[in-house]
Amino acid sequence: MKREPERVGDVAREWARRMGLDAAVELGIGDAAVWAGIVGDDLAGIGRPVLLREGVLHVLARDHHAAARLRYSVDAIRAACNEWVGGEPVRVIVVREPRRGSGSGPVAW
Repeated sequence: MKREPERVGDVAREWARRMGLDAAVELGIGDAAVWAGIVGDDLAGIGRPVLLREGVLHVLARDHHAAARLRYSVDAIRAACNEWVGGEPVRVIVVREPRRGSGSGPVAW
């Protein structure tokens, strides 16, 4: 039996869903405009999502001060993310700071 051709975007979305990556895409990992729409321009300006795995969303902060502010806001960020996607794909948020000793100062995006 001959199969009908499928659109690449449909196949990629289905693969991402099966791999648990669909929520990561919907949360704007790799898309600053989507992330800003979820958490607001203020928080999006100081941190960005970098990984969602097994319900843990990793957010990279611009610097130490931004990390403190993001950690203070994790409950609101988690609620906004889950509302955006639907359900509860984000159970925990881990805020990461730039690596020390790199000499690069705050992360620029």
